[in-house]
Amino acid sequence: MNGKYLLLGSNIGDRLENISYAKKNIRERIGVIDIESPVYITSPWGTTSQPDYYNQVIRVITGLEPDNLLEAIAGLETDMGRKRNQKWDNRIIDIDILFYDDRIVDEPHLKIPHPLIPDRLFVLIPMADIAAEEVHPVLNVPIRELLEMTTDKGRVIKLVD
Repeated sequence: MNGKYLLLGSNIGDRLENISYAKKNIRERIGVIDIESPVYITSPWGTTSQPDYYNQVIRVITGLEPDNLLEAIAGLETDMGRKRNQKWDNRIIDIDILFYDDRIVDEPHLKIPHPLIPDRLFVLIPMADIAAEEVHPVLNVPIRELLEMTTDKGRVIKLVD
């Protein structure tokens, strides 16, 4: 795995603008976005009785260590108005650390790679768009194979704007 990959998601308000604003703030606070997937309209996962999400995967060049990256992301989400009421609730913005190079972090507050990657089509499809051959550092399987193996049947439609 070669890169710091983040998943951006929004299902409240102007979802596309929320993702654009998050990327602007990532550039200002975290680092350079050197590659990004298309944006996808995706069905909600976990709590399914909520509006569709817009999701995008980006790769970021940053010198922040994983804990500092998580802290910067949490601050950005809070500044954008994210409320943490319950798990898988509606979100103005949600930013997950998917991968941090080939590092494995297993702390109570931070798991890298994100443990649900293989179960989420809304992560695997945009990830495959920009990094299909990258190998999951725990499973030792390329993203393209994880995409073929997933049992997730969620709706993932490329946004054409």
